[in-house]
Amino acid sequence: MSCCCVFQKVRYCTAGRALKVSLCMVVGCLLVGVMQLYLWTYDPASQLCTVRRSATKGGSASLFSIWSWVTEMIMFLVVPLIILVVNIVVMREVFVFHSLLFSGCLLLGDSVAQWLASCLAIG
Repeated sequence: MSCCCVFQKVRYCTAGRALKVSLCMVVGCLLVGVMQLYLWTYDPASQLCTVRRSATKGGSASLFSIWSWVTEMIMFLVVPLIILVVNIVVMREVFVFHSLLFSGCLLLGDSVAQWLASCLAIG
């Protein structure tokens, strides 16, 4: 956020917002985990965890199958793609500032120069 939107980082990158985002992530992870409590059951006779029969009714249209596909697509496709896009945007912004800085088109004050140096160190 601080590399792409320098002047908006003060408004968006606050401790309160970081706490809210962290709490939302914890709640999201707990919700995904709670569903696993319903889907799996422990069989004391064989001492194994198995998928609950009621969750597998319907074959490929069962709750277990749909839940597994949806959560795996989100965790292993959507989230990495979002991270990739954000990283590409950040690298593009750093490249633009870097090229403007060394072409002489951009005159920097001390605080902006420190910000740019930190972004270049990250990227």
